[in-house]
Amino acid sequence: MEVKIKSGWRKYVAQKIEEVIDELNEQGVNRFTVRQLFYQLVIRRVLKLTKQDYKNFDSLLVRLREKNDWIDEQIIDTSKPRYNYYKESFWVGQKYFPEIWIEKDALRAFFEPFAKRYRINLVVCRGYPSVTRLREAKEARHVPEKVQYVILYFGDFDPSGQDIFRWINEELKPYYIKVSKIALTEEQVKMYKLPPMIPKKSDPRYENFVHEYGKVAVELDALHPAILREIIRKSILKIMDIYKRLEVEVEEGIEEEAEKIVEEAIKDLKRKLRMIAINNIRNRVNIILPKMYSQLLKDIERGNELNLSKLYNRQEIVENIYQILKGIL
Repeated sequence: MEVKIKSGWRKYVAQKIEEVIDELNEQGVNRFTVRQLFYQLVIRRVLKLTKQDYKNFDSLLVRLREKNDWIDEQIIDTSKPRYNYYKESFWVGQKYFPEIWIEKDALRAFFEPFAKRYRINLVVCRGYPSVTRLREAKEARHVPEKVQYVILYFGDFDPSGQDIFRWINEELKPYYIKVSKIALTEEQVKMYKLPPMIPKKSDPRYENFVHEYGKVAVELDALHPAILREIIRKSILKIMDIYKRLEVEVEEGIEEEAEKIVEEAIKDLKRKLRMIAINNIRNRVNIILPKMYSQLLKDIERGNELNLSKLYNRQEIVENIYQILKGIL
């Protein structure tokens, strides 16, 4: 989708951004950070190495990434991480596909055990979520068919925290994604008598927040850890059919136990078969290695992974191992 840019400077920089990305792609580089891209524009004297130029560039790049998947998919986004703990087999038969999104990275370690236990993805927004995180949500590639995508959002009760929730909701609502602010809410602030702070007047959302809620702001961290733990747990259980979950976890547990037993039983056999396979491969590779030596050296110099499967007939060794197993079993 073409991005409509009125400013002459922005049009010029947008064009140069695409040119730099094209050049990088031609050189085999198709994954890079925002700052790496910025420095390439500085080196070409499109931009200056100043905070203001970086700020303007970053703002423009966000717009380009929102409208152009080709650009966005090449940006390495580690500043607002996503931890993929979702396991589809544990959510078989459920009506919802939930994710936990949190405003602060400082609380990640507190939320992680719940995400791991219930096999739910955890997204750390670090303020407003990135273009990449929103695009992933909108595309919903990881969401099974015929289930409701639900985001359980946890953030501060302050001008930014409330506005981040509003913004995520507005961005994702057209895609039929339900975003629920689980904590921190005005009701929870009153219920648990949490210590208030005065909202920062420097926050551009200050006026709207104060008009609606008054001059009271509270961080999510103010909740007692035991209370927050229960809020997280109950928010997940509320959208989970616990009876179906028990069925699939029991079945999953049976399969995992069976796997462990089999692995234990054949551990010694696997070691012996592995040594047979190693000797067979080594003998065959050593025959052809002198002819391929120069090519393999070039692969290492170029950073290419060695593919030894091209140096021998894998099927022959598979058949050899199979015949040994037949003799044993």
